[in-house]
Amino acid sequence: MHQANEIIELSFRGEGITPDNLKASEVADLIASYEDALLNIIGRDHPEINLDEVFISLIQIEENSVHLKFKPKVVGTVIAAAITINTALNTNQYATLPFKSVESLNKIWAFTKRRNCTGEISGNEEIPVAQITAETEIKISDEFFYQGDTTIYGKVERVGGAIPRVRVKLDDDQIIYAEIKESEAKRLAKDLYEVVCLKGIAKWRKEDLKIEDFKLEQVVDFHDAPIVEAVTDLKGVIGQKWDEIHDPEEFLQRIRYQEDI
Repeated sequence: MHQANEIIELSFRGEGITPDNLKASEVADLIASYEDALLNIIGRDHPEINLDEVFISLIQIEENSVHLKFKPKVVGTVIAAAITINTALNTNQYATLPFKSVESLNKIWAFTKRRNCTGEISGNEEIPVAQITAETEIKISDEFFYQGDTTIYGKVERVGGAIPRVRVKLDDDQIIYAEIKESEAKRLAKDLYEVVCLKGIAKWRKEDLKIEDFKLEQVVDFHDAPIVEAVTDLKGVIGQKWDEIHDPEEFLQRIRYQEDI
């Protein structure tokens, strides 16, 4: 038997909303989206926890409705994440959630709009009941981002298309896509699999400083030289002052991140 205070419920009600009227993939997507929303909160709040060991198990589907009941693997931690989600839904304070959790809840909202139904998340008395309807707006707002001018360096992995785009891989393995002009596409095509320098306007996620969007403004002439050559050139500009720097790598890092030197 499962104790009632350990159960989380996710239900959908509306005309034609029954298990036999939904694709299995739709139900699976709803379950996966809700679980992902929970896991991203747990990952943020409890970085010490191995998320592979945290999940929700589907224990019951009621007839004549889409009413799903789940039993958390790690009860207290998952219930706390469920409370965080429902509180955000009831107050429209989505900026309190991780970026990926809002993305996942957006998929559930999209389902309610597509099917014109009402979703409800509930559980024990600690979890405030929250609803998601077609009128609910769960979107990624500007509150999640920093925005500003930036210069990025990365390897061109792909360029072209009916609507010209470039795919660039940064040195931290992040992949950036940007729409570009045909003239820029022709230029960058010559640098395929080479490191390029691009100036533009970026949006960074506040929670992890990953670039979410990049608008290219200029392709900068750039020669990707070995670090030894670059340091030698820099020394030639600075002169003897360079010899007074005991740790050049740390010095450059401090400049890059605008720390005190």
